[in-house]
Amino acid sequence: MKRLILADVKSINYNGRSGGHYFSLAKDYLKLYGDKAKVEIAGGPVYKTEFKEEQLFELPYDCIPSEPKWKQLLKALMNCRYLFLNTTKDDIIVMQHASVATFMIGIVLFATLRNNIYVITYDTNAIDSCFKKFVYKFAKKHIKGLLTSNVDVAKVYDRPYCIVPDYIFTGDINKLPNIPYKDKKYDFVMVGTIWPDKGVLEAARRLANTKYKVLIAGSVAFDWLEEEIKTVCNEAKNIELKIGFVSNDDYNKYLYESKYCLLNYQGTYAVRSSGVVLDALFHGIPVAGHKCHANRLVEDLYLGYVYDDIEKFNPSDIIDESVYSTYKTKVLNFLRENYKYRVMVVKFLGL
Repeated sequence: MKRLILADVKSINYNGRSGGHYFSLAKDYLKLYGDKAKVEIAGGPVYKTEFKEEQLFELPYDCIPSEPKWKQLLKALMNCRYLFLNTTKDDIIVMQHASVATFMIGIVLFATLRNNIYVITYDTNAIDSCFKKFVYKFAKKHIKGLLTSNVDVAKVYDRPYCIVPDYIFTGDINKLPNIPYKDKKYDFVMVGTIWPDKGVLEAARRLANTKYKVLIAGSVAFDWLEEEIKTVCNEAKNIELKIGFVSNDDYNKYLYESKYCLLNYQGTYAVRSSGVVLDALFHGIPVAGHKCHANRLVEDLYLGYVYDDIEKFNPSDIIDESVYSTYKTKVLNFLRENYKYRVMVVKFLGL
């Protein structure tokens, strides 16, 4: 049986917790491909908080956000070195989308005799400067293929690619909590780390002091953004604001308690994907969101409502039980069909 290693060389550690969706993807790989290969999760010490010893390929370092950038870069490079020195050309290595430009340097330095490396990518940030393009020129020959949800992104890297969603549903539809529409606590939820391009501030301003119940939960990337969101929400009785780290249990709870996950994505999300879209759908929750690449799946398959401008968004168009039920049915049908992507990945990786 082949060994499949899913590697997060950045391994970010927020006071003993991992940020982003790295743990979620790692758990998916164990569930999806454990019968096809010996799956090992490569990450720093923080990964021991969620995974058993036999599931881990432990890397030496975690990156701490408060550390200087040079130190984080060095740690990621040293993790690359350890990864490539302790694997063979027969192993299948899949690099998570974390510190991508750095691990491209790591590939050039430490994977000189390899071409068994696959890269998960959501954007073209790894080649968005002359220096990065120069590095990629040498890293490219060691990369066997790309896993991405965006064909335009894939073509830029000029390597074989497999177009699949950022995540593949591994659950049981029949076991999803089925809270009746009338018992949902919130009309809209915005959950996860809050960055400017996620459009949370603009959405809060639009929905403040309306009849719709809104939950905003997550850590805020910048102090100025946190202050502006607090100012809006403190004056709006209909918005519940929970600033800070959101545990997995609370993350799940907030989604299940809501009618729609509101994703008012802007800027960078015009060209990249978002794991939160699939998180919502995998919880059986329809999405309401701004028209952009990240929400294209929602628009194409009618898995919720997509609007052109948050200022012109009329929530009454979708806060209706019959409309919600239609979207909910389409979401559940999407989940039933989603498992086909597992077959595509198995074939692409040669498992």
